[in-house]
Amino acid sequence: MMPSLLKGCRAVLVEILVYLWCNATRLLFHVWFIWRRPRPLPPVKDDILLRSATSLAAAIRNGEVKSVDLVSAYIRRIREVQPIINAVVEDRFEEALRDAEAADRLVASGTMSAQRLSQEKPLLGLPFSVKDSIAVKGMRQDAGSLMHRGRRAVEDAPAVPRMRAAGAIPLALTNVPELCAWDDAHNLVYGTTRNPHDTRRGPGGSSGGEGSLLASAGSLIGLGTDIAGSVRTPAAYCGIFGH
Repeated sequence: MMPSLLKGCRAVLVEILVYLWCNATRLLFHVWFIWRRPRPLPPVKDDILLRSATSLAAAIRNGEVKSVDLVSAYIRRIREVQPIINAVVEDRFEEALRDAEAADRLVASGTMSAQRLSQEKPLLGLPFSVKDSIAVKGMRQDAGSLMHRGRRAVEDAPAVPRMRAAGAIPLALTNVPELCAWDDAHNLVYGTTRNPHDTRRGPGGSSGGEGSLLASAGSLIGLGTDIAGSVRTPAAYCGIFGH
């Protein structure tokens, strides 16, 4: 009789402790969210940042939009939002502008028709961002890990030359959790990436930097990776399309 009574009392005590812990945690976060206000992002001033990749690709091929102007617009936007969301770990702005100039020269030369460009270089002149765990030759590849801090990629990951061959231009690397092992975008190398819709919250992970930057109109196309939701979770948290 006594052992069963003690067992029942322990079970009730555990339930009470769990209840108190959950409510104390809920209260703590409630106070935190009241005390710490989110930082709003500056509004998008350039409408080109709100256009789709397909429409911009067609406009560049037809000479209606300059790749240099498009890349410059995204550079300005990244510089606006980066102090708030902390999504970018390294950029290649100068190199990207040179790549954009080359794309514009190709279009202006007339050596390839718009139809041929659409078939052979469908992403000509479009900037894209890349998750830090994906190698871009010459850029960082430490995946938010102190152990690998400062490591540089010696060659491109397979997806990157495919994007380049299609005419796209790498613009920036984005933040991830350490070794992409968590569902957020925080590490001890680059800090915490914020959700642009509410900077008190995270963007999900592990492609959290991509999700945050895309949702901030700071990137047109993003390269991420997904095994257990690393693209799907940031897409859901940040309100963007992930595939």
